[in-house]
Amino acid sequence: MQHEPIVRMERCRVCGADDWLDVISFGSTPLANGFLDPAAASEPEPAFPVDVVVCRDCRLMALRHVVDPEVLFRNYCYVSSSSDTIRSHMQRITAWCTAKAGLAKGDLVVEMGSNIGLQLRMFADQGRRVIGVDPARNLAAVAEESGVPTIAEYFGPEVTGAVAREHGAAKLVLGRQCFAHIHDLHNVMKGVDAVLAADGLLAIEVPYLLDLLEQNQFDTIYHEHLSYLSVHTMQRLFGAYGLQVVDVERADVHGGSVVVFAARSESGRPPSAAVGALLELEQRHGLDGDRAYLEFAGRARTLIAGIRDLVRDLAGQGKTIAGYGTPSKGTALLMMCGLTAADVRYCTDTTPSKIGKVLPQLHIPVLSPEQAKAQPPDYFLLLAWNYAAEIIRNEQAFLQNGGGFIVPIPQPRVTTADIEPVAMRVTTPAGTFDALAAGPVEGREVLLLHGFPQGAIEWRAQLRALAAAGYRAIAPDQRGYSPGVRPEDVAEYRMDELVGDVLAIADALGWDQFDLVGHDWGAAIGWLLADRHPQRVRSLTAVSVPHPEAFAAALRDDPEQQQRSAYLEMFRRPGAAEQMMLANDAAMVRGMLQVVPPAVVEEYVARLQVPGAATAALNWYRATRPDETPAAAITVPTLYVWGSADAGVGATAAAGTSAWVTAPYRFETFDGVSHWVPEQAADRLTEALLAHLAAHTR
Repeated sequence: MQHEPIVRMERCRVCGADDWLDVISFGSTPLANGFLDPAAASEPEPAFPVDVVVCRDCRLMALRHVVDPEVLFRNYCYVSSSSDTIRSHMQRITAWCTAKAGLAKGDLVVEMGSNIGLQLRMFADQGRRVIGVDPARNLAAVAEESGVPTIAEYFGPEVTGAVAREHGAAKLVLGRQCFAHIHDLHNVMKGVDAVLAADGLLAIEVPYLLDLLEQNQFDTIYHEHLSYLSVHTMQRLFGAYGLQVVDVERADVHGGSVVVFAARSESGRPPSAAVGALLELEQRHGLDGDRAYLEFAGRARTLIAGIRDLVRDLAGQGKTIAGYGTPSKGTALLMMCGLTAADVRYCTDTTPSKIGKVLPQLHIPVLSPEQAKAQPPDYFLLLAWNYAAEIIRNEQAFLQNGGGFIVPIPQPRVTTADIEPVAMRVTTPAGTFDALAAGPVEGREVLLLHGFPQGAIEWRAQLRALAAAGYRAIAPDQRGYSPGVRPEDVAEYRMDELVGDVLAIADALGWDQFDLVGHDWGAAIGWLLADRHPQRVRSLTAVSVPHPEAFAAALRDDPEQQQRSAYLEMFRRPGAAEQMMLANDAAMVRGMLQVVPPAVVEEYVARLQVPGAATAALNWYRATRPDETPAAAITVPTLYVWGSADAGVGATAAAGTSAWVTAPYRFETFDGVSHWVPEQAADRLTEALLAHLAAHTR
């Protein structure tokens, strides 16, 4: 039977309504994954419309035209990434699903769009039975060869009914980054219904519509991505099949994703608080009206022109430009921006099936990484921008040799090698603060506040990464740690003074608004500053120390937290605390910081051994008690990172922080990581921080 290569969607694939808002048209383009042999580049290429609409009933955002899936997926060239970022995310998915579904050994996990089976392999390694369903015959064959049973068909009731009859019901049905590719979502849901156990869990991960709109991700709109989904819309779809959304998790991958967990309504499983919070957030951002979508369209048009002009301006200066990566979104970006082989000399990619081909329509050649190293450009246009942190970290040699990266989303910026932190001084009415600075002076402003008993140097890894990503990052040695601001009076270390110092430093730098990052005491200052001066704080990242009210409640009501915080009274004892800290060549400090690199610990110890320095650091504890620093709910976007092995902050205080943030909030638990997160888990913290900053640009 022959299919039409493209059909126009007249009624919404979720709710059946036909009341559409026209959002934006990107014209007609070839398929983003339609790589060509160079010999075929002169032949005509079929092109299909890329028109974006929104259903005014259920608020599905979608492409108006649907390309036949037989054309798109039967011989698919996208292979699941094995990058550090994606591997870490897959491990997180495995942990989330295992805990939320209560998976035991021998339970059945069925994955739709399972690709080459990397995710299912993680479940299999834990003793689960696994079956993949993927229509791409080439990828299913690879999965089978690796030992992951895979059915090379579309996910639907015929296939899953057969699975249920042969293998039993599935405790977990999983779909990662494939649900948005499917036109007949109702057939998929019938497939879920045919195989999901009565006490089973459905987990669907999709690029999150809210992130797409807020971060200007126009390049994720191409023929394979038929739907752009919110939790509200998915709740509507799942409800039609007797499923209730019971939990949600946001993830930083692919520019921002959401994992939606649903259970059969008769299971009686109540939804978590996170579900209501995310639904409320969507409503607050206007996803239930027209304006948010039309404003996105306007920003997308402006951004497309800005990327095109930046690339052509650099080329006009005699600079060579190449593309880094060839993801579908990269091809879409180049086509939407009108950039061709005259602007971009080549693209480089590690995927064997793409090397030696040319991009559709643009006919830009694809080189291997080895070929690219033999002819490096002046700038790489980072088409795989969602891996920016990992790529830039791995390409330091290119930067040090004078190269640069153009990061196009959410706003185009250029990253070069001026990333090594340098010493500077900032003079304020209170005195002169020592500081470390990195990144271009014109970059977006980030201020990092250290904790006890450290200093600005605890942020070295993050300073380098922020600078490499184009930010202007400054970490001061705070009051008492900077010799130029070391008063003797304990009262001069109260929180009002410490918060005032941060504002004074920002004023001296000429920063009206900035992103604020704090660890330990630095986080405590960050919470208060974001509460009292939200107009100055673009976003907040708090590491280790929770919101003051959450901490005070735990200290009052949780015996475990009371035990963890016993050291506070010890640090308040004048003279005795200093003697204890510095005795035996600061053995106590060295013991506290045993997970920190030894060379860094030596720097901390040397600074604390300067006469008066240890007393100044301890005066922070003597001047302020947790119940003396009340704070209201935070109204700026907030990331809170807590290590599960933190000896000083327990789970009660950490979990309680969510009640004290009304703005977009993300809580990241770093399993097995201690209190010293910036140094013990530097790469992971940096990745989360960069994603948080990218998510909140306004």
